Amino acid sequence: MMSNTGKIRFLCEDETRLGLKTISGRKITAKGVKPYGKVQGQFQATYIYGVVEPKTGEHFFLRIHSFKQSMFSNIFRISF
Repeated sequence: MMSNTGKIRFLCEDETRLGLKTISGRKITAKGVKPYGKVQGQFQATYIYGVVEPKTGEHFFLRIHSFKQSMFSNIFRISF
């Protein structure tokens, strides 16, 4: 039989990625000629991660500039 000795906390989490990406447009060229244009080579993003406990209002938000899977998998260890 399982004993009910510990508390269970209900947490809600969400994450989002914000960043700028090059907008590619069309260029008019002669048939068979590839268009030439400047391209931004890198996609720079910021990840915003949030955890909230609705019952108490306790919350934790984190802004990350680079994505690492290990960071997201360990978020509960550093947040509460």
